Parts: sequence; structure tokens; C-alpha cells
Amino acid sequence: MKKNVSYLFMFVVVMAAVVWFAGSGNAAQKNSPMPTKAAVVDIVKVFNDYQRTKEINERLNKEQVELQNQRKQKIDRVEALKAQLDSLHPDSKDYYQREKELLERSIELKNFTDIKAEEIKREFRVMTEDIYGEMLKTIESVAKDAGYDLVLYLDLTDIHGDNFPALLEKIRERKVLYSTKEIDITQNVLEALNQNYKLKGSSSSESPKSEETPLKSGKTRRK
Repeated sequence: MKKNVSYLFMFVVVMAAVVWFAGSGNAAQKNSPMPTKAAVVDIVKVFNDYQRTKEINERLNKEQVELQNQRKQKIDRVEALKAQLDSLHPDSKDYYQREKELLERSIELKNFTDIKAEEIKREFRVMTEDIYGEMLKTIESVAKDAGYDLVLYLDLTDIHGDNFPALLEKIRERKVLYSTKEIDITQNVLEALNQNYKLKGSSSSESPKSEETPLKSGKTRRK
């Protein structure tokens, strides 16, 4: 009788343990996070191949040529005044007048250069922020439609030929070390951006002026 009671007690203990482990497993399954579906986007390619960026760059190039012409005219005037001043005797009546005019023209040239540089930086920053914000909204929309939970920056910058400090910096900045082509939604984002821009129509009100185009994989477009 005592043996039967012992077997019954062991049976109850074993069943309780089974139930506890089963419950713990279900709880762990319920508490475990859902798998995350990730994608990658090459921001540099999207920015450079975006039709709006191309149109802005085309207009900026024309404006840069005009600014260069204006600055060259001012420089030529300063150089001409210097030549005139060198040809005059310091005691002549025209020397003081030419010296005064040279100073005024030199200050005008410096102010023109400084003011235009600041205008370029400010307007270019606003334009870049606006396009980047537009890109983020499009990335979010494309990712949600495709069922992605996370989108990472795919950096395809070429590191060959860089000096050692630049090489280390690019290695530290690289976000994605490996990804399959199947999760690269760069082209999808770019097509969505260009399609939306085409539907909106090219804006003629934008007038940022810049000495360089950002996000150029380590290169810039100089005036």
C-alpha cells in the first residue's frame, strides 16, 4: 500500500513538472519578440540619381558660372587699379584717389565673396535637409508597403586608395557589413521618389546655390 502511494506521489510530481515546463515554454514563446525583417538603402545613389537633385545641380552650375563672371569682373577691376597705382608717383594728385578707389574695390570684392559664400551654405543646407526629409518619408512608405520593420544605411563608398586615417574613418562609419541583394530597396525608393516628383511637377521656385554637391561618395562638385 505504501509502495502504491509512493508511485502515485512520484507520478503527481512528474506531471506537475511537465505542466510547469510546458507553461514556461508557452510563456517564453509569447514573450519572445517577433522576427525583424530588415532592408538596406544606398542613400548616396538615391540622392545623386533623384531627378530633383539633378535639376537643382544643373541650375546651380549655371548660377555658378554667372557668379564666377561677376567675381572675375571685380578682380580684374582691382588688378587694374593696382597697376595704375604702381605707375603713379606717391606724391602725384591721382595717387591718393586711386589708392582710395583700390581700397573700396578690394573691400567690395571681399564682401561679395564672403556674402555669397554664406548664402550658398545657408541655401544649400536648407535644400539638402528638404531632400533628405523627402527621402526618409519615401523610404518609410516603401518599407511599410513591402513589410520591412527596419531599414539600414547601405554604404558602398570605395575605400581603395585612401590614406590610413581616412580608411579607418570609413571603416568605423560603415553601418552594414553584409546584405543580400534581395533586401536592397534602393531602386524601389528611387523610383518612388522620381515618380512622386514627376506627379508634383518640377518646382521653379527653388534657388539654392552651392559650391559642392553632398553625398558624393567622398567626392564633391566644386565651382
